[in-house]
Amino acid sequence: MLIIAGELWILRYRFRMLTCSLVVGDVPKEAWINPQGGHLGRQVRVWPDPVIFRQVIIPYLVRKLDVGSNEAAK
Repeated sequence: MLIIAGELWILRYRFRMLTCSLVVGDVPKEAWINPQGGHLGRQVRVWPDPVIFRQVIIPYLVRKLDVGSNEAAK
């Protein structure tokens, strides 16, 4: 599970909710938090959706899919 957030969003909706999401459960989780970002880490002209997709979401998916393919090959 990948959690994407911005610091401004965390301040508004409580840091506790984010930390509980990361700790609870048995599924490995990662978080990407943009300290200057708002909802989903967006930041005008710096971290728009296409940049977040290319630099955060795609690399995450590649790492996760690579792990699965290595386990399947064993």
